[in-house]
Amino acid sequence: DKTALDWLLLGQGWARAGDGERALRALSQAISLDPGSVEARLELGYALVDQGRIPEARAAFREALAHEGASLRLTRLY
Repeated sequence: DKTALDWLLLGQGWARAGDGERALRALSQAISLDPGSVEARLELGYALVDQGRIPEARAAFREALAHEGASLRLTRLY
């Protein structure tokens, strides 16, 4: 059984390797196992941007912001 962290790391690796579909699936799995994972939501947003899915990426970034709160780190995305 893979943990949320395992899926996050797989998603990051697949994104770096250029396999966007696998990255999206892995990152979605990470979020389903750990819905409060800001890092997974940010990575999902970046993976969606890489695929040109900008409205979905914005939603992922907004979700990350909602889970993180108004931290300086995330407000710089907007």
